[in-house]
Amino acid sequence: KADLTHYRDASVEVIEVMSRFAVIERASIDEAYMDLTAAVQQRLKTTTEEQMRPCLLKTTYIQGYPQSGLDPPSLRSKGLQQWMESLPTPSSGELNCAELQLTMGALIVEEMRAAVEKQTGFRCSAGISHNKVLAKLACGLNKPNRQTVLPLESVTELFNSLPIGKIRNLGGKMGASIIETLKVENMGDLTRFSQSQLVQHFGEKTG
Repeated sequence: KADLTHYRDASVEVIEVMSRFAVIERASIDEAYMDLTAAVQQRLKTTTEEQMRPCLLKTTYIQGYPQSGLDPPSLRSKGLQQWMESLPTPSSGELNCAELQLTMGALIVEEMRAAVEKQTGFRCSAGISHNKVLAKLACGLNKPNRQTVLPLESVTELFNSLPIGKIRNLGGKMGASIIETLKVENMGDLTRFSQSQLVQHFGEKTG
Protein backbone atom coordinates (compact mmCIF):
# COMPACT_ATOMS: atom_id res chain seq x y z
CA LYS A 1 0.00 0.00 0.00
CA ALA A 2 1.34 3.43 -0.95
CA ASP A 3 2.46 5.75 1.83
CA LEU A 4 0.38 8.92 1.49
CA THR A 5 1.85 10.68 4.52
CA HIS A 6 3.79 13.18 2.39
CA TYR A 7 0.67 14.04 0.38
CA ARG A 8 -1.50 14.35 3.48
CA ASP A 9 1.01 16.72 5.09
CA ALA A 10 1.10 18.81 1.92
CA SER A 11 -2.69 18.86 1.82
CA VAL A 12 -2.86 20.13 5.41
CA GLU A 13 -0.46 22.95 4.51
CA VAL A 14 -2.54 24.03 1.53
CA ILE A 15 -5.86 23.83 3.36
CA GLU A 16 -4.46 25.90 6.21
CA VAL A 17 -3.66 28.74 3.81
CA MET A 18 -6.98 28.44 1.96
CA SER A 19 -8.97 28.59 5.19
CA ARG A 20 -7.75 32.15 5.77
CA PHE A 21 -9.82 33.26 2.78
CA ALA A 22 -13.12 31.39 3.14
CA VAL A 23 -14.96 28.42 4.64
CA ILE A 24 -13.38 25.21 3.31
CA GLU A 25 -14.97 21.83 2.65
CA ARG A 26 -12.39 19.14 1.92
CA ALA A 27 -13.44 16.74 -0.83
CA SER A 28 -10.30 14.59 -1.09
CA ILE A 29 -6.57 14.70 -0.41
CA ASP A 30 -6.06 17.14 -3.31
CA GLU A 31 -9.45 18.79 -3.73
CA ALA A 32 -11.56 21.20 -1.72
CA TYR A 33 -14.57 23.48 -2.10
CA MET A 34 -14.71 27.06 -0.85
CA ASP A 35 -17.91 28.89 0.08
CA LEU A 36 -17.04 32.43 -0.97
CA THR A 37 -20.50 33.93 -0.40
CA ALA A 38 -19.74 35.90 2.78
CA ALA A 39 -16.26 36.92 1.63
CA VAL A 40 -17.57 38.18 -1.71
CA GLN A 41 -20.40 40.18 -0.16
CA GLN A 42 -18.06 41.76 2.38
CA ARG A 43 -15.44 42.70 -0.20
CA LEU A 44 -17.96 44.19 -2.62
CA LYS A 45 -19.12 46.67 0.02
CA THR A 46 -15.69 48.33 0.14
CA THR A 47 -14.26 47.59 -3.32
CA THR A 48 -13.59 50.38 -5.81
CA GLU A 49 -13.50 50.09 -9.60
CA GLU A 50 -9.71 50.44 -9.41
CA GLN A 51 -9.56 47.26 -7.32
CA MET A 52 -11.33 45.19 -10.00
CA ARG A 53 -8.95 45.67 -12.91
CA PRO A 54 -8.36 42.86 -15.46
CA CYS A 55 -4.63 42.89 -14.64
CA LEU A 56 -5.48 41.48 -11.19
CA LEU A 57 -7.02 38.41 -12.85
CA LYS A 58 -3.83 37.33 -14.59
CA THR A 59 -4.58 33.58 -14.61
CA THR A 60 -8.36 33.81 -15.04
CA TYR A 61 -10.36 32.54 -18.01
CA ILE A 62 -14.03 33.40 -18.55
CA GLN A 63 -15.81 30.43 -20.13
CA GLY A 64 -17.74 31.57 -23.21
CA TYR A 65 -15.73 34.78 -23.66
CA PRO A 66 -14.82 36.34 -26.00
CA GLN A 67 -18.23 35.79 -27.55
CA SER A 68 -16.89 35.01 -30.99
CA GLY A 69 -17.46 31.28 -31.17
CA LEU A 70 -13.79 30.56 -30.51
CA ASP A 71 -11.85 30.72 -27.27
CA PRO A 72 -8.23 29.62 -27.71
CA PRO A 73 -5.78 30.53 -24.94
CA SER A 74 -4.44 33.45 -27.01
CA LEU A 75 -7.82 35.14 -26.58
CA ARG A 76 -7.90 34.83 -22.78
CA SER A 77 -7.16 38.51 -22.17
CA LYS A 78 -9.62 39.60 -24.84
CA GLY A 79 -12.37 37.51 -23.26
CA LEU A 80 -11.55 38.80 -19.79
CA GLN A 81 -11.65 42.39 -21.03
CA GLN A 82 -15.01 41.81 -22.74
CA TRP A 83 -16.41 40.26 -19.55
CA MET A 84 -15.14 43.06 -17.32
CA GLU A 85 -16.61 45.74 -19.60
CA SER A 86 -20.04 44.10 -19.27
CA LEU A 87 -20.06 44.35 -15.46
CA PRO A 88 -21.70 47.09 -13.40
CA THR A 89 -19.20 49.00 -11.25
CA PRO A 90 -19.09 48.17 -7.52
CA SER A 91 -20.20 51.74 -6.79
CA SER A 92 -23.40 51.31 -8.85
CA GLY A 93 -25.14 49.62 -5.95
CA GLU A 94 -25.82 46.43 -7.94
CA LEU A 95 -23.99 44.23 -5.47
CA ASN A 96 -26.39 41.34 -6.05
CA CYS A 97 -25.36 41.11 -9.72
CA ALA A 98 -24.34 37.45 -10.20
CA GLU A 99 -21.59 38.33 -12.69
CA LEU A 100 -20.11 40.91 -10.35
CA GLN A 101 -20.12 38.39 -7.51
CA LEU A 102 -18.39 35.77 -9.66
CA THR A 103 -15.72 38.30 -10.59
CA MET A 104 -15.06 39.20 -6.98
CA GLY A 105 -14.88 35.48 -6.23
CA ALA A 106 -12.25 35.15 -8.96
CA LEU A 107 -10.22 38.00 -7.45
CA ILE A 108 -10.28 36.34 -4.03
CA VAL A 109 -9.27 32.98 -5.50
CA GLU A 110 -6.38 34.62 -7.42
CA GLU A 111 -5.14 35.99 -4.09
CA MET A 112 -5.63 32.64 -2.38
CA ARG A 113 -3.77 30.67 -5.05
CA ALA A 114 -0.88 33.16 -4.95
CA ALA A 115 -0.73 32.81 -1.16
CA VAL A 116 -0.72 29.00 -1.42
CA GLU A 117 2.18 29.07 -3.87
CA LYS A 118 4.16 31.63 -1.84
CA GLN A 119 3.74 29.86 1.49
CA THR A 120 3.83 26.20 0.44
CA GLY A 121 5.43 26.14 -3.01
CA PHE A 122 2.43 24.27 -4.43
CA ARG A 123 0.41 25.49 -7.40
CA CYS A 124 -3.27 24.78 -7.91
CA SER A 125 -6.14 25.30 -10.33
CA ALA A 126 -9.63 26.52 -9.48
CA GLY A 127 -13.14 26.89 -10.82
CA ILE A 128 -15.51 29.68 -9.82
CA SER A 129 -19.24 29.25 -10.38
CA HIS A 130 -22.65 29.11 -8.70
CA ASN A 131 -22.51 25.60 -7.21
CA LYS A 132 -20.14 22.70 -6.56
CA VAL A 133 -20.93 20.80 -9.76
CA LEU A 134 -20.25 23.79 -12.01
CA ALA A 135 -17.21 24.91 -10.01
CA LYS A 136 -15.58 21.48 -10.27
CA LEU A 137 -16.34 21.38 -13.97
CA ALA A 138 -14.83 24.84 -14.46
CA CYS A 139 -11.70 23.86 -12.54
CA GLY A 140 -10.77 21.28 -15.15
CA LEU A 141 -11.19 23.53 -18.19
CA ASN A 142 -7.85 25.38 -18.13
CA LYS A 143 -5.37 23.39 -16.07
CA PRO A 144 -2.66 23.60 -14.86
CA ASN A 145 -2.19 26.56 -12.53
CA ARG A 146 -5.12 28.53 -13.97
CA GLN A 147 -8.66 29.32 -12.89
CA THR A 148 -11.91 29.56 -14.82
CA VAL A 149 -15.11 31.48 -14.17
CA LEU A 150 -18.18 29.64 -15.45
CA PRO A 151 -21.19 32.00 -15.69
CA LEU A 152 -24.67 30.52 -16.02
CA GLU A 153 -25.03 32.00 -19.51
CA SER A 154 -22.15 29.81 -20.72
CA VAL A 155 -23.37 26.51 -19.24
CA THR A 156 -25.75 25.54 -22.07
CA GLU A 157 -23.11 25.88 -24.77
CA LEU A 158 -20.56 23.98 -22.68
CA PHE A 159 -23.05 21.18 -21.94
CA ASN A 160 -23.80 20.68 -25.64
CA SER A 161 -20.45 18.95 -26.13
CA LEU A 162 -19.65 17.80 -22.59
CA PRO A 163 -19.61 14.02 -21.99
CA ILE A 164 -21.89 12.96 -19.13
CA GLY A 165 -18.97 11.28 -17.36
CA LYS A 166 -17.24 14.63 -16.85
CA ILE A 167 -19.87 15.72 -14.33
CA ARG A 168 -19.27 15.12 -10.61
CA ASN A 169 -20.81 11.80 -9.49
CA LEU A 170 -21.67 10.76 -13.06
CA GLY A 171 -18.34 9.23 -14.02
CA GLY A 172 -19.06 5.68 -12.84
CA LYS A 173 -21.98 3.26 -12.83
CA MET A 174 -24.56 6.04 -12.56
CA GLY A 175 -23.23 7.75 -15.68
CA ALA A 176 -23.09 4.48 -17.57
CA SER A 177 -26.67 3.73 -16.57
CA ILE A 178 -27.85 7.14 -17.82
CA ILE A 179 -26.09 6.69 -21.15
CA GLU A 180 -27.50 3.19 -21.60
CA THR A 181 -31.06 3.93 -20.43
CA LEU A 182 -31.63 7.29 -22.12
CA LYS A 183 -29.39 6.72 -25.16
CA VAL A 184 -27.56 10.00 -24.59
CA GLU A 185 -23.86 10.91 -24.71
CA ASN A 186 -23.52 14.48 -23.48
CA MET A 187 -25.04 16.78 -20.88
CA GLY A 188 -26.86 18.81 -23.52
CA ASP A 189 -28.87 15.71 -24.46
CA LEU A 190 -29.57 14.92 -20.80
CA THR A 191 -30.92 18.39 -20.01
CA ARG A 192 -33.70 17.86 -22.56
CA PHE A 193 -35.34 15.35 -20.20
CA SER A 194 -37.75 16.72 -17.60
CA GLN A 195 -37.37 15.97 -13.91
CA SER A 196 -40.48 13.77 -14.00
CA GLN A 197 -38.99 11.72 -16.84
CA LEU A 198 -35.74 11.25 -14.91
CA VAL A 199 -37.68 10.20 -11.79
CA GLN A 200 -39.60 7.70 -13.89
CA HIS A 201 -36.39 6.10 -15.10
CA PHE A 202 -34.17 6.36 -12.00
CA GLY A 203 -36.49 6.72 -9.01
CA GLU A 204 -37.48 9.61 -6.77
CA LYS A 205 -34.14 10.11 -5.02
CA THR A 206 -31.75 9.70 -7.96
CA GLY A 207 -33.99 11.22 -10.66
